[in-house]
Amino acid sequence: MRKLHAFLCAFSVFLLFPVCSQAKQHITLFPDSAQIQEKKDISPSPHGRYILPLPAGIDQNSLHISLIKGNSQLKSLSFSTMPYGDSPAIKALRDKIAAVEQQISVLQNHQAGLHSTLLFWRNIGSNISTPEQAKTMAASVAKSVAATTKEISALAQEIRPLRDRLARLNRKLKALTGGIKELPVAVLALDKPGSKPISIEAQYRVTNCGWSSLYSINAHPEEQNLSFLWQAQIYQNSGLQWNDAELTLSTAQYTGAITPPPSRPWILGPRQKPMPRAKSAMENAAPVMFMAAPAADSVSIEQGELFDAISLGTVSLNSGQKKLLTVRKDNWDAKFDYLIRPQERQQAFLHARVDFKSPLKLPYGPARLLIDSSFVQQVQFGLSDKKTELFFGPAPQIRVDFALLDKKSGSSGVISKKSTARWQWKLTVENQGKKAASIRVEDALPQLRDSRISMDASLDGAKQKDNLAVWTFELDSEDSKDIEYGYTFEWPKDMEIHFGGR
Repeated sequence: MRKLHAFLCAFSVFLLFPVCSQAKQHITLFPDSAQIQEKKDISPSPHGRYILPLPAGIDQNSLHISLIKGNSQLKSLSFSTMPYGDSPAIKALRDKIAAVEQQISVLQNHQAGLHSTLLFWRNIGSNISTPEQAKTMAASVAKSVAATTKEISALAQEIRPLRDRLARLNRKLKALTGGIKELPVAVLALDKPGSKPISIEAQYRVTNCGWSSLYSINAHPEEQNLSFLWQAQIYQNSGLQWNDAELTLSTAQYTGAITPPPSRPWILGPRQKPMPRAKSAMENAAPVMFMAAPAADSVSIEQGELFDAISLGTVSLNSGQKKLLTVRKDNWDAKFDYLIRPQERQQAFLHARVDFKSPLKLPYGPARLLIDSSFVQQVQFGLSDKKTELFFGPAPQIRVDFALLDKKSGSSGVISKKSTARWQWKLTVENQGKKAASIRVEDALPQLRDSRISMDASLDGAKQKDNLAVWTFELDSEDSKDIEYGYTFEWPKDMEIHFGGR
């Protein structure tokens, strides 16, 4: 075993130029892991074994190896580790780190010597026995202490930027290596040891890698379209290079489970009256009651049956690196308008609606929203539908004024058996822009929760849909429009009503 370990240490030197031939890899990359299939030729070690370097983060239980050529059979498979071999770039970075550490060490040693000198000058007074000696030494001691303190402070100022640089270099090293110090290897033994290379196919799952979606959506209201860009940011910290690998992105979240959890029993019965208990008994019973009823968030929900597989061709990626790959570019025809919800905010928001011929599935990720290439905001975006709606913020060229014209309450009837209330508002929308604008106004319709409440609505020009009063109209440049609307309610005098904050 010692001989094998010594060989693995020597083998790590050739990690970048391995005994294995160039592998043909196909990688299915999930958001937080990957399934890798690769074919390669392996030459035997001097001990007759075949060594297959494996990535950091491999699920060893997922490893499956089969021989492609020859009559030999795999006799045994074991795992070991070998030191992580540095690439020239990583070695150069380690040399820089060592040089900075040496600079800091020299300065710190000098600083330590000055602290000893300062301590000497501060304690020198203990050896002075007469006032004359103290007077003679006072000026010299004060001058020496001041000079030494100044030099210590100067060294501290010199050390600080070196420490900052060292921290940056170490962060860069960790990004390149993923913090890896050693890599796993598979040690293969055949039933017929030989001296010729063997061809194998290996399949395994690995963590320390994944991908996420990034979007850019650029609105062009005058052209009535959206420029859409979908990019995938891929990364891997496996300790091995991906060279011309066939890459497929999967939108499914790998869970590892292949069967659904069992259905929990749903038991209905009479509510049990709580029995009076002593305080200590209640405290002792509480953990048992908690264990008997699992929390809702402990239930596992798997949604792996509907996903997309996106083939991106061949990709090369070093360990510790990230790369942006374009998945899709498109122009979407869109219908733009300016949405106003006056009871919520007196502003008009640029709104776009896109209808697709078939459902479009886009995994959630950050999206940069722009208007004519000017950045607006970053939001979370995702889609699994035949349509989508997007907002691009307030439009300063659409002015909105909203006023309460009337708010009254009283009673009706000769004997005043009914109570009444009335609201009346005025909305003024002005287009101060240079182009005509499509305007949409929405306000919530009152929802009556009691048949004894009656309502008379004054909603000229509005359509009622989904508990909303909706006005739509075109507004030319430098034109304005007024909308007046309101409601009158009547209900029994002995009924108390909550008006929902209006």
